[in-house]
Amino acid sequence: MTQPIPRPDPGVSAAIPLPGASRRRQGTDLVDQASRLAIIGLFAMALVVAAVQARYFLVPVTAAMIVGLTLGPTVDWLGRWRIRSYLASTLLIVLIGMLLYALYLTLAIPLDNWARRLPEVWDKLAVHLRAIRAPLDRLEEVSREMEQGAGGDSGQVAVKVEETTMVTTFVMMAPPLIAQFMLFGATLFFFLANRTRLRTGLLMLCLTRDARLKSARIIRDTEYLLSRYVAWISLVNIALGIVTGFAMYLLDMPSPALWGALATIFNFIPYLGPATLMVILVGVGSVTFDGLLYALSPALVFFCINFLEGQIITPAVLGQRLTLNPFVVFLTLGFCLWVWGPVGAFVAVPFLLIGAVAGNHLRPRRPGPSTAVVGTTIPRARKVRKPARAEPARSPGR
Repeated sequence: MTQPIPRPDPGVSAAIPLPGASRRRQGTDLVDQASRLAIIGLFAMALVVAAVQARYFLVPVTAAMIVGLTLGPTVDWLGRWRIRSYLASTLLIVLIGMLLYALYLTLAIPLDNWARRLPEVWDKLAVHLRAIRAPLDRLEEVSREMEQGAGGDSGQVAVKVEETTMVTTFVMMAPPLIAQFMLFGATLFFFLANRTRLRTGLLMLCLTRDARLKSARIIRDTEYLLSRYVAWISLVNIALGIVTGFAMYLLDMPSPALWGALATIFNFIPYLGPATLMVILVGVGSVTFDGLLYALSPALVFFCINFLEGQIITPAVLGQRLTLNPFVVFLTLGFCLWVWGPVGAFVAVPFLLIGAVAGNHLRPRRPGPSTAVVGTTIPRARKVRKPARAEPARSPGR
């Protein structure tokens, strides 16, 4: 009799990998990952293009929301004194308007005077930089001689330059600026007045309890970090402006209060703000003092003050509360400046803080006393221990 041929067990045959199956699976996984990265990249590019095209609307709205998140704890504090959110929002917006008007009164007249002296500043800088420009002038002469030898037209072309005053520039820029300020004020008012409703509506969009808890923690930590960061940085920058103004007064610089105020404002922009003020001080020093060393003295003094503030004072104040990676800050600053201009430079660090908080709560947890994101240490909320229940006293007879 012929023995029947045993059939292989279907479970065993399925477990045996076929030749080349693992390679095909790896190739499929790589294609899936590449397609996902491509979709994410296209979405990011579309988002950047939309942000650039809609900057006249997004800049005041985004700035108002960031300021609203910063002032949120203040509205809550006023609410403890039975001040309604609408009244608290009105008081804060009036206070901000008064501060901006005082800043305008401080800076308007000195800035207008120095704007009129820009040609004089440029002439003085040209005199001081003549030694540096000498090689460039020589290269220009060589290029001109080469053009003449090649038969090029060496005649000068008369160019008519129309002078534009600051008044004309302000009149041309006033309508869009006023519209953006009105949009900023209205957005800030309604955001502060309806914070609780907005937060409740945002949490109701979350489908699971875990998602609602994460969203609530993100909002809480964002307000916590932004409010404390802005408060401490404002105090440090005001102190820096006072010290800078006093130093400019000792150097016999004209309008020392102006340079102190500009130091306070520009220091809110990391790296680029102090560098811009140093360039301005070089130009003003060249007009005020004779000699290259004396002309550079205001900028050198401000560099020393800013170096001490950035390397010693600010890390000592914010070291235990907030630390940011300088490389990430610089990249974020450059990107926001490219997309939204000067206002983007002001909101770069708050954007980084918001992204740090969101990434901190959305990524998988790691064991440790605190959670670090992009160099940012966010303290966790302390757990409140429940008091132990007192056991009933037993009678001696039992």
